[in-house]
Amino acid sequence: MGNKELEVSLLSIDTKDKKHFIDKLNILKKSNITRIHYDVMDNNFVNNVAFGPEHLSFLNEKKFVVDVHLMVFNVNKYLDLFMKYPFNSIAFHVESQPENISLKLIKRIKFSQKKCGIAFKPDSNIFTYEKLINECDYIIAMGVNPGFGGQKFLKEAAINNLKKIKQVLVKLKKNTQIYLDGGVDLNTINLTKDYVDVFISGSFLAKLPDPAKMVEYVRALK
Repeated sequence: MGNKELEVSLLSIDTKDKKHFIDKLNILKKSNITRIHYDVMDNNFVNNVAFGPEHLSFLNEKKFVVDVHLMVFNVNKYLDLFMKYPFNSIAFHVESQPENISLKLIKRIKFSQKKCGIAFKPDSNIFTYEKLINECDYIIAMGVNPGFGGQKFLKEAAINNLKKIKQVLVKLKKNTQIYLDGGVDLNTINLTKDYVDVFISGSFLAKLPDPAKMVEYVRALK
């Protein structure tokens, strides 16, 4: 499966100030952070609004691996908007539509040569989504209720979900990567390292004076 990785949430970066944005991206690059988590919110599925596709071409030019995370109800509408832009993968929430629609969405995304992920809220019943888990390329387990950065990690619910996802993957004999999104700090990383391949961090990572040390720490985890 390879080393564990850190992915920075774009929500933690001021994208409105172009100079600050470029400076921050350069700091990330120097710290060996090459992955960006790109949240998209519709003020409907969650009570917040976040990015359209406006930063994707620029991040691609800067050679970042961008994973788009749709926290929206009308996933197809957003796929129509996003698919013409460069990015690595796109994930959507299983709770936003019935299973048969989710299966069609996975097929559509894979047909476009992008990786497809599915995302779970902390209170989702993982075992009811086995068919979707079998079809996707990676899984995002939320450590907080989606919508806002800087929230406290929901320890019990998140760890239960991670364990259940692992159980399903073992049953399916899949090596699918698991991402943890929300409430990620050093303590969370140590608590969940047995289940998680990619840690998505926003405010914690953004505030570190030397993110490179945290990158090294995470990559050295077994």
